[in-house]
Amino acid sequence: MSRGTTTMSQLHVIGNSLCVFFWASIAALYFHGADGFVNHSAHGLCPSMYIRNVVHDLERLTKCRVIEGNLQISLIHNGVASAYMNYSFPQLREITGYFLLTWADGLQTLKNLFPNLTIIRGQEFVYNYALLIREMSGMYEIGLPSLTNIMSRGVYISRNPNLCYVDTIDWARITNDASINDIQKNKPSDQCPNLCPLNRCPKAESDSRDLCWSNSDCQIVHKDKCPGCGGRPCTEDNKCCDEQCLGGCYASNSPSECFVCKNVELLDMNPTKIVCLSHCPKSTFEYLNRRCVTEDECRNIQSSDPRKRNLRGKRLDNFNGNDVCVLECPKNYKTVVQNDREFCEPCDGPCKKICPATFVDSVELSANLKGCTTVNGTLKIQIRGYSTNLVKELENNLDMIEDIEGSLVVANSYSLSSLNFLKSLKRIHGNILEENVYAVVVKSNENMQDLWNRTEGSSIQILRPEARVLFHYNPKLCPEVIHTFLRQSTINTSRETNPTIDIGVTNGDKVPCNKAELALEIRKKTNSSVTIRWENFRRNLTDPRHLLNYEVYYKVSPEQTASLYEDRDPCGGDDWKVLDVAKMSFEGSRQDEPIWQGETLIPKLLFYTQYALYVKTVVIPNTDSPNQNIAAQSKILYFTTLPGVPSDPRDMTLVSNSSHGIVISWFPPKTPNGLIKNYEIYLKEEAKNPSFQDQRDYCNGRPVSDSRTRVKDQTTISITQTILGHPDVRECCSCSGQNPSERITTPAPLAERQKSARIDEDVENAITNAVYIPNPEYKGGDEGGLDILDGGSSRRRRRSFMENEFLGPDSQEVHFIKTFPYNQPPGEHVSLKHPDMNKIADVRANQTNLEGREIGRASCRERV
Repeated sequence: MSRGTTTMSQLHVIGNSLCVFFWASIAALYFHGADGFVNHSAHGLCPSMYIRNVVHDLERLTKCRVIEGNLQISLIHNGVASAYMNYSFPQLREITGYFLLTWADGLQTLKNLFPNLTIIRGQEFVYNYALLIREMSGMYEIGLPSLTNIMSRGVYISRNPNLCYVDTIDWARITNDASINDIQKNKPSDQCPNLCPLNRCPKAESDSRDLCWSNSDCQIVHKDKCPGCGGRPCTEDNKCCDEQCLGGCYASNSPSECFVCKNVELLDMNPTKIVCLSHCPKSTFEYLNRRCVTEDECRNIQSSDPRKRNLRGKRLDNFNGNDVCVLECPKNYKTVVQNDREFCEPCDGPCKKICPATFVDSVELSANLKGCTTVNGTLKIQIRGYSTNLVKELENNLDMIEDIEGSLVVANSYSLSSLNFLKSLKRIHGNILEENVYAVVVKSNENMQDLWNRTEGSSIQILRPEARVLFHYNPKLCPEVIHTFLRQSTINTSRETNPTIDIGVTNGDKVPCNKAELALEIRKKTNSSVTIRWENFRRNLTDPRHLLNYEVYYKVSPEQTASLYEDRDPCGGDDWKVLDVAKMSFEGSRQDEPIWQGETLIPKLLFYTQYALYVKTVVIPNTDSPNQNIAAQSKILYFTTLPGVPSDPRDMTLVSNSSHGIVISWFPPKTPNGLIKNYEIYLKEEAKNPSFQDQRDYCNGRPVSDSRTRVKDQTTISITQTILGHPDVRECCSCSGQNPSERITTPAPLAERQKSARIDEDVENAITNAVYIPNPEYKGGDEGGLDILDGGSSRRRRRSFMENEFLGPDSQEVHFIKTFPYNQPPGEHVSLKHPDMNKIADVRANQTNLEGREIGRASCRERV
């Protein structure tokens, strides 16, 4: 069983002896920012910033006025609130990309860090959002009092169990499209102080509620603050800013006194002089829709995105009426090089990307051909080294190449087992021949076993009739594979009538190219292993000593479509895992030799998962043997492991329908790892912040702070006396409005909640992809290639609890409540009422309300 959490409104899931219990806190991967260092210019321009691992990494933001890119604060494990208080960046006014905040322990508010952040442009985004705050367990308020504009995309604020002052912001006044904002699963508003400064803040247009970021900071709404400025911002003394200003200004009616420029800024030779303009002057180019640069400045701009480090600025003339500087040419434009300068020009018809002749000796160099459809010359591939997921990276970069104007040369590439990564290749023109003779050269590739897995209709054509082909010193590439490729091309494969074929005897000379079928069967399965056996191939050989060993290949295969050669990586970077098994020893006569090789266990498999499996022999070819060059290989078999621990239940929600009852609902686990039998519900007390919660009198919604006037009606007097313990007061305030039974809230309709759950899952995946960035310099290791930037190898880990940690009667951490059957309809809710919930509350805190509790639930599968 597995467990997930929310808070008062939150759920965890655990179960019987088949269940494993963990709280959904995520251990961070530790690494520093992808850009490596902060290159502060005199104008405070900074590249993308990735603040991770430790709080003092925030120092890299010093002197930043504008982040031209993205700001991430994430993966800070065991951070404490006091550490953040040492940093403040009042200079930061603008972020051109997105602002992502997730998994940063101890951060309670952004107010001290970014008091003057005014604009998030959203030119880059995660999923569909420019401001994302997710799973910040310690955050009590957002605290961005100067934020007035998110120019593109929306806001995503979710799964922050203690976050208040979210509903006191009118997000529609900040974002251009309020319909895409997604704010959910934070602390319920009725459990938050949510008290704005009295009689100071603007009102929401929809319901006239006060708008504020905290009990001391109002939301800035320019049309309310500066009524005589026609919607423009104004100074602190209410003087209108220049029409080119956005968010505010230092002085009125001056385009050089703006906090942020509405359109573009021009940097003066004076390091402190910035002028806001409606468009860039002639001989300059607009960059990131926000500043003007010269052509030389454009050429020197380099991407700070670690996944696009090879990109540099290039000019694009008359694009939507403006001359601009871009890192990548837009759709239907191609990159052209003239006089060592790159620029973009429109394509003539469907956009074909023509790239120069290239020598590819690494994955990094193959990225230069990404998106190319034609190689204008010879393509040479010689990859001597190895990198994780080599074949997948080559496919990602080279899979659009359709034409090679010159020749194709693949040589000395130890790590390649096939050429299937050139998936779209259709024609080799041979206009430039290797050594003035060959259109195709494939030689000295020690692990090459296949060329292209093509059908007749998608064969590769060699268009120059007199061109020759050469295949030599490919010890694992059998001649029949070569001839199959040539039969599908336009070349005559008869050596007698066509001397252009040059296929040496050194192809396939280290492997048996004539394979027999090896019998294979599955003997036993568990939830994490399988036991197999196969035919004893010693019995088929004239000399059993020629059999060296067996190789067992297996991989996860959700569909029964596994291929022996596609996406293969001889160095182990593909999906196939290999297990070497020694041949059996037998001293008796040949006729008494066992039919089957001994049984072999394959361990550490995933629960309830389909695998593909095959076995092949490793045989020394022997020209003197009657069965020379014969080996064996089984067919691919498929099997599914037995059930195991379920994954987290999804979309957990909890709604209070009275002081003694709650309504809980959830969706089944995404990977149940078997047939779910039942769910179990648990309760755990969560930590509180009394000083934060005590800002509000929850009976009448008024503040209790000494700094503001408190209206003492009979109700609040009764509360005060009750808290102080006056014996003459017997009753607390009565709740106004509807009868409690009429105010019961039920979850949203099932279809709506299913859609919300899918979107939430997609957003989580997008955030994870944005935060966990592969290290391009990773050299391999135990973490399977998930090494991040500076080599950190920690992964997100779930905390597991043994059964006796929480089921015992003396446990002070978790208390069992109730079990529900699995046949509860998905998305339907269940109610827990007095005495179940009341009893648990009394046990933990001698009180009857459930505020400050954490509810857990578990999915538990059937025994098999």
